[in-house]
Amino acid sequence: MTCRRWLIFVLAVSTQASASIVSIPEGYAEYDSVSRTSIQLALAPNLVANELIVVEGFVLAGASAASLTDNLGLSFHEVSCSPRSYSAGNILQVWWAQTGSSSGPDTLVMSWTGAVTFSSLSVVGYTGTDESSPVDVCGAAFGSSTAPSVVINTTSANEVLYGAIAAEVSGAVMTPGASFVLREYPRDAGGFGNGILTEDRVASASGAHAVGCNLSVSGPWGVIALGIVEAVDAGPGGLDGGAGDAGAVDAGGDEGTGDGGSHPSGPLMVGCSCTELPGFGFLPVAAAFVQLLTRRKRAPRASLRGSRCATCSPRRCR
Repeated sequence: MTCRRWLIFVLAVSTQASASIVSIPEGYAEYDSVSRTSIQLALAPNLVANELIVVEGFVLAGASAASLTDNLGLSFHEVSCSPRSYSAGNILQVWWAQTGSSSGPDTLVMSWTGAVTFSSLSVVGYTGTDESSPVDVCGAAFGSSTAPSVVINTTSANEVLYGAIAAEVSGAVMTPGASFVLREYPRDAGGFGNGILTEDRVASASGAHAVGCNLSVSGPWGVIALGIVEAVDAGPGGLDGGAGDAGAVDAGGDEGTGDGGSHPSGPLMVGCSCTELPGFGFLPVAAAFVQLLTRRKRAPRASLRGSRCATCSPRRCR
């Protein structure tokens, strides 16, 4: 007699889960009316491990493009569309660095040649970003109007749109673009309108996105925008084992057992007639059940002996 019992596996199958990016404004510094060749900023709060920090720097016309260093010895990467020179030589720059295993207090120093009377530095940190390649795309533009803006084309969903915007407009007030959140806004204390604004928002879909702000008075501006990629983790368990394997219950009423860990390589064989589940990676639970119910494959009797079909006893399959 052939045993036709089947096992129904209840699986918590993991899917590719996107981690949420958290923004951490780390502070800003700005100097005006004092001729200088550097500016420094002590970050607050302290940096944490695996944090991405994005730095916006601005110097008035007459200075060279700046360089950036810090106390922790992080590796700063200037984005491909930086530096951006606008309005007769004003310079806007953006760098990024990942902390990796480093954490704690840090101080940034931006330096340049050619003393100028206004400079500014602004830093925003992010956790939950991709650790291998956090910056997807970079775009820059300059012009003169009340609506600084640049369009960037992101390649994945849920990227953070980061905007670094500088303006030199007497008496102007800068406000974030639609749906953007203001992160930092250092302004010229003398009221001359020299200032930089840092903003961001999440773009739920990939494609073309405008990054910009509003100026209360028309004037020259520069914009650098980034698409920041979020990390992707493996979810709370699944086919490689761990908490995702919930065990098995025999449809005939006998209690089965779960492995609570990784499955051996090759097809997963269950039941006396042995159902085959080809390696299907991370599929939704529903798809796993469809595979189980529609792709039954009778294995030769010999394959049931000493095979991975451990729930099949010789007493019940003969």
